Amino acid sequence: MKFIEVDFSKDITNLILENHNKDNTLFLFPTVQSRNLALKRNQDNWQFSNSKFETLEDWKYSLFEIDKPLLKEEKRSLAWFLSLEDKHKELFRITDYFSSIDMGNKFFSFWEEINE
Repeated sequence: MKFIEVDFSKDITNLILENHNKDNTLFLFPTVQSRNLALKRNQDNWQFSNSKFETLEDWKYSLFEIDKPLLKEEKRSLAWFLSLEDKHKELFRITDYFSSIDMGNKFFSFWEEINE
């Protein structure tokens, strides 16, 4: 596997066409729009055998495939509340499910910020 970093001021698709093997290549794009534009512009130039065009977000999720669905919103808040031991509830001053929602929202917002 060979990683090539391309400056945003350069045209990545033309660079690959001119200098690198077009097959067996993973193209990562910052947005869906840039990925779709690259596909549209170059669909006649490649056979695309074993090449992938993905956004960074899609690629990140493909690296960590899980066998269970991710919990969203209410289910995540409920799982958060049920996972807390009594000593943790006392530490965070959580008396019931509804008081855990605010704490859970702050926690998951913080977690998402760290991931970025």
